[in-house]
Amino acid sequence: MGLHDFGIPKDLALFLRDLLDLRTFVETGTNKAGTAAWAADHFDRVTTIEGDRALYEAARSTHGRLRNVRFVHGDSGEELGGVLENVGQPALVWLDAHWCGAETFGKAAECPLLDELEALNECATDHVIIIDDARFFTAPPPPPNDGRSWPGLVEVAQALGDRYALIYRDVIVAVPQRHREALVAWVHRRLAEDAVPPPLPLPQRLVRRLVHEGNRWLARSGAALQAPPRATAPPAPDWRAQRNWRTYQRGTPGPVVAALLKQTR
Repeated sequence: MGLHDFGIPKDLALFLRDLLDLRTFVETGTNKAGTAAWAADHFDRVTTIEGDRALYEAARSTHGRLRNVRFVHGDSGEELGGVLENVGQPALVWLDAHWCGAETFGKAAECPLLDELEALNECATDHVIIIDDARFFTAPPPPPNDGRSWPGLVEVAQALGDRYALIYRDVIVAVPQRHREALVAWVHRRLAEDAVPPPLPLPQRLVRRLVHEGNRWLARSGAALQAPPRATAPPAPDWRAQRNWRTYQRGTPGPVVAALLKQTR
């Protein structure tokens, strides 16, 4: 499992499939066969190798109905060469058989990667390679892994030979040199897209707190939030009062103003 994806980075795998017209997918390290089941929907043929007998049987029991998937039991360092001989065309090879816990195969020899790459180098076909957990080759994995069982990045690069290789997310990708520019251009686009992260969703506890506080504020400010009263027509002007007031301002009060003035004297 990589840092960014559980299993193979699917966007990368589909890009390589379309770029090189790959119809075959080969995997080392079946585990629970989640990657093999995904590949069955996107490739014509899938072969997956698992060293642990219990995991192998469980994967066959769960995904044995997939007619284009072949399950192989055995050490991937020993079995991969025979699998590749029967492929007969370029394949996407996903190398993920290294030991990653008590329930997985290979504690005695945690990382069969160099043996797997040797089998690939002996094959006449130019396969495309993706190696999982690149971070464990840039620096030895921590306990409970035995870092002495893992090759370093220089050893991996040397074993890849004249292929062009780069690290994308948490995988090492190796393609024939003629596909270098296309791979680099695709990775640059993806990195540019990843540089602008999507907005993070608010935690549900914070959302509930905001809603609660908002309701309290609404309760305190209810009067201010009430709908304004319906507008009513202004009263009809009292033209007689206005006439008398204008007359009073001119110094000759009309009868109404004169009566008011008389009452106040």
